[in-house]
Amino acid sequence: MRFLRNFDARASAKKIRENFYAKPVGKEKSFHWTWPTELVEVGECLATIYRSDKWHKKGEYEDYKHKSESEQRLYVVPGAPLTELRAIGMQLVGPTEKVPSRLLPDTVAELALFMGFQTRLYDKDGSRFYLPEGDEGLYEFSISHAKLGAGRCENGKTFLVVYHEKRGPYCFVFGEDLDVEKDGIVG
Repeated sequence: MRFLRNFDARASAKKIRENFYAKPVGKEKSFHWTWPTELVEVGECLATIYRSDKWHKKGEYEDYKHKSESEQRLYVVPGAPLTELRAIGMQLVGPTEKVPSRLLPDTVAELALFMGFQTRLYDKDGSRFYLPEGDEGLYEFSISHAKLGAGRCENGKTFLVVYHEKRGPYCFVFGEDLDVEKDGIVG
């Protein structure tokens, strides 16, 4: 998938896709939306659930769940995506961060159909955001008709992105050890 701005990452997106599917990339898609300039950090990603046909014939899908093996942070795009997730009853609070204009690439790899995230969401005490303990703050959610993609930031770190082909990105996951390999999402 190619985007309207940012650094050229075609080669890294191609490598991610080919690693994930263990076969050459087919055709390339272009979208006419841009990356957000801000993201709201809403908590930690505990697991990513997706549906893929990577080990089967095209169209024969299997569900996968990647349990985060290291710290991964979940970010939501402000505006419509944040509003839609709040409308389904999710308490989404957290610090808003500016996204440096060249941090995100111009190309990402489409990996799979997005089935959901298992998360621990921030709570707020005054002006302080914190991750609750025990079962508090645990949520599982999905976004209808969304896809899961992955790319590499300008600094070489891999990220996950959940997006609608027409409406653009909804959520991002960033983690120091996050990557995509032949066996799927790792880290």
